[in-house]
Amino acid sequence: MSTLFGSGGLFGNGTTSILSQWASIRNGSYKKLMTAYYGKQKTSSSSDDDSKKNDKVTEKTLTATEENAQGLKSAADDLTATGSKSVFKKVTTKDEDGKTIQDYDKNKIYKAVKKFVDNYNKVIGDTNKTINSGVSNNRKSMIAATNANEERLSKMGITIKADNTLEIDEEAFKKADMSQVEEMFNGRNSYGYQVSTRASLIGYYAGREADTYNKNGNYNSYNSGMNFNSWF
Repeated sequence: MSTLFGSGGLFGNGTTSILSQWASIRNGSYKKLMTAYYGKQKTSSSSDDDSKKNDKVTEKTLTATEENAQGLKSAADDLTATGSKSVFKKVTTKDEDGKTIQDYDKNKIYKAVKKFVDNYNKVIGDTNKTINSGVSNNRKSMIAATNANEERLSKMGITIKADNTLEIDEEAFKKADMSQVEEMFNGRNSYGYQVSTRASLIGYYAGREADTYNKNGNYNSYNSGMNFNSWF
């Protein structure tokens, strides 16, 4: 960086005489040069501050994306779980005639799918204008997987809106064939598993980008020489 009196500064390479500097001070030209010099430094500092503010906004957005992607993965994993942890595990209930039967817990399944839909929509909203290629590519893949299953989703009361978010109708969902819902969301070959994978990758890329902004955003402020008016 150039200095006021050093090489490349306002007064050359240090050979300016004390008498010349004093003459400049007396006739006012020194103060003008000082004002111009530090005014330039202030503009540069202001630009750096704006850049850091923008970085902080971007970091905050990416961090939110990472967290919501983790939420979506968690919701998808709840649906893909098998065995005793599966929301599709049948429970003992009674039919209209009072007969004991084994059936799906529709309320439990609906809550799990509703959680999935809500978190899915958060991630779609977060990543709508992303410039990170890793996030963008996995967002596109997730949307493509959803669109490929549009007909099946509609049969269980889930519709794809124009902005790529999902909407679920509780009444229509509970009237749907729960075995088809299970096939759609449960297990490693399901749509639910595809979304879990994409959500995991979106969270990874968003988190990595957020860390980059955080590391590059910790700059020291530059305040040197801003009190020069007190000298006159």
